[in-house]
Amino acid sequence: MKELSDLIKSKREAKGWSVRNLALNAGMSASYISRLENNKITTKIKVDTLNKLASTLGISRNDIYRAAGYNEVKDNNDLEDMIDSGEYMSFGGKELTEEDKVLIKRLLRK
Repeated sequence: MKELSDLIKSKREAKGWSVRNLALNAGMSASYISRLENNKITTKIKVDTLNKLASTLGISRNDIYRAAGYNEVKDNNDLEDMIDSGEYMSFGGKELTEEDKVLIKRLLRK
């Protein structure tokens, strides 16, 4: 996650902010920001945290997600469209069948 650490630090410094300023603006603790920038966090960072940082620092979601090791975010997050796209989908490691997809759509329409 060195790429994420470098991205956050460079954007913070470009704004002329201290770690404390970023923490206040993002609604996080300064110690958490410091650990992020120093690559001391070993677990996957929550999407909500990445979204707060992206918004606060003016980073695109795709850039911050990629730096954090997530797949690229698609602009279209509509589940029905994703199901209808025909792309591979799985649940619990098992590929969803067309019947599974129809049942999911039916359940969610209620």
